Amino acid sequence: MQRTWILASSSPERKRLLSEIIPEFRCISPDVDEVHEPGNNPPLWVPQTNAHLKASFVAEQFPDAWVIGADTVAIFGSIVFNKPKDLADAKRTLQLLSGKTHSAVTGLEIMCKSANFCYSTIVETKVTFDPINDTFIDRYLDEVKPLKSAGSYTIRHPLTQTFVHLEGSQSNVSGFPTEAFRKILKALPQE
Repeated sequence: MQRTWILASSSPERKRLLSEIIPEFRCISPDVDEVHEPGNNPPLWVPQTNAHLKASFVAEQFPDAWVIGADTVAIFGSIVFNKPKDLADAKRTLQLLSGKTHSAVTGLEIMCKSANFCYSTIVETKVTFDPINDTFIDRYLDEVKPLKSAGSYTIRHPLTQTFVHLEGSQSNVSGFPTEAFRKILKALPQE
């Protein structure tokens, strides 16, 4: 019997990346209150917790499905950057990250209730920004409008690639670590 896959997300980028690996799956947007601050937990707790919340919400409704939850944030020191609230917030984030290295981190969880299966992992990509000035940031925000992207930048945009350097998975920065997911697929129990 073939697995039924559900992506617990409405992200077009996650959908695009997953479709490169699994041709048939459903997308269901989970109705959960995501966490945005780590509190007393380490910053990695935020994406890991959100991935779990998303996968759990959908898996409860579809216990026989194999549900994928994912959440991506940018982490600089102890600061967790989610999607910016507005362009002013995005500008502050880009100013802070200018000339520095941070981490794009995705929490990834795969869950199937009826199979009593749950696997979670964290994938990290080091991202270094060249120094960028306010004039460039204003142009970037006007042209790219990255309000739906953690860290206030969209890695696939050509303008982003003029000042960003990656050490690790590009798909992870886009919101879905395809390399890690392919490895997990190979390790799943046989159907």
